[in-house]
Amino acid sequence: MDIINILILITLSSNILLGYLIYKNNRRAMVNRGYIFVIITILFWGIGMVMYRMSNADSVLLLCKILYVFATFTAPAFLLFSFIFPEGRFTSKKILFIIVPFFLLVNGLTLFTDKIILDAVSVLGGENIIKFGRWYILYVIFFFFHFFYAYIVLFYKIRKFRGVKQAQLKYVFTGYFLAGNLAF
Repeated sequence: MDIINILILITLSSNILLGYLIYKNNRRAMVNRGYIFVIITILFWGIGMVMYRMSNADSVLLLCKILYVFATFTAPAFLLFSFIFPEGRFTSKKILFIIVPFFLLVNGLTLFTDKIILDAVSVLGGENIIKFGRWYILYVIFFFFHFFYAYIVLFYKIRKFRGVKQAQLKYVFTGYFLAGNLAF
């Protein structure tokens, strides 16, 4: 196991601790459930990343596709959380009619075709290589749409709220903006 996988596992452990603390504090609050869902999606993505990075020639393509499917859960989870936070209410249920079909389409294309991921090559002692398909841009648009929309929702709420809620929104916005841009 290399240093990158160790750092991923440390990050995942930190997220598990954060999820536990949130759960222990008030598991019934909608905002806490929403954030725990975000943490769970990050955990799956991280586990997928470690598995892909440790894959061999026989499993690299399948694990690459699984990694990319796991990653697609993070963007809509963050968008849905942006609607819930900080009030603890989900008032924009119409967005689900856009998110769910697009989510299913992108995942179907990723997992069952070569349109998003054409191939993956295992590199012994180095980083695996991913060969993207013709429709990979759809995958990029999927992420961009969800994160950009979530940032707009949070920015609108920062301007709407005052006091503690505004400060909480600023922390969430800044944290996700920095982490999201570092991930790209």
